[in-house]
Amino acid sequence: MAKHRVTRPEDGDKVAAFGVYSGTYRATGKAMTATFAHLYTFKDGKIVRMEQYVDSATVQRALTYPPA
Repeated sequence: MAKHRVTRPEDGDKVAAFGVYSGTYRATGKAMTATFAHLYTFKDGKIVRMEQYVDSATVQRALTYPPA
């Protein structure tokens, strides 16, 4: 699940969105919560680029099985 909080620090053709991903990975059974930022670039009213910044270490821990 992702929760977005869209801000309008517009810089010409760019808009930023900030939020939190949360959920449980079925394969590992591990829950996680990670913050993110999305930066969208628009051209002619359409998204032409999306950049995602996320706490990837938190996501990786949830994806990883414990050592056997």
